[in-house]
Amino acid sequence: GSTYRDMGDNPLSITWYHQAGGIAESSNLTHEDSIVLSYIYSQMADLYYRIGSEQDAYRYIMKYYDIQHAMGIDEMATHADVGRMANCMDSIDVATHFYQQSTLEIINDNQIERHCSYLGEQLGIYTQTGNKHFAKWTAGILMTSPSDTSLLLPSSITTPSPVIIVQTSSLCSWL
Repeated sequence: GSTYRDMGDNPLSITWYHQAGGIAESSNLTHEDSIVLSYIYSQMADLYYRIGSEQDAYRYIMKYYDIQHAMGIDEMATHADVGRMANCMDSIDVATHFYQQSTLEIINDNQIERHCSYLGEQLGIYTQTGNKHFAKWTAGILMTSPSDTSLLLPSSITTPSPVIIVQTSSLCSWL
C-alpha cells in the first residue's frame, strides 16, 4: 500500500492496505501485529481523506485509535491525528476532546517547545470555532516558559480549567 501511495495511486494503495488489514484481522494478532494494523488503519484514513471519502477516513482513524487505546499506547500523536481528522469532518466536540488529550500529554511530558506548531494549529482551530476558553488555555501554554509548566496543570486538575489560564488571561484578552 505504501508504495502505491508514494507513487500517487491512492485507489490502488487503498486496495493493498485493505488486503493487508484483512489478513491481519483474520489472524491471531501479536502485540506487534496489532501495532502494524493500527498504522495500516491510519494510512487508510489519510488516503480516504485525500480522495474525498471523509466518512471512510473517519471510520479508519477511529479504528486506529481504538487499537492504540486498547493496547495502552495511544499518545499525543494518536490523539492529534484523531483530532485533526475529526476537525476535518466538522466534528468539533470530538476534535476538541482529542486535542485536549494531546495538549495534556504535551504539558505532562514537558514537551511544549517541541510541539509549538501543533499547539499553534490547535489555537487556530479554537479561535475559528469560537472556543475562547480553550483558545486562551492553549495561548497560555504557548506563552509559558518550559520551566513553568507545573503552573499550567496543578496535580489536582486532570482536564482544562479556567484556573490554568489565570496567569495569562491579560495576555490573551485579544482572543
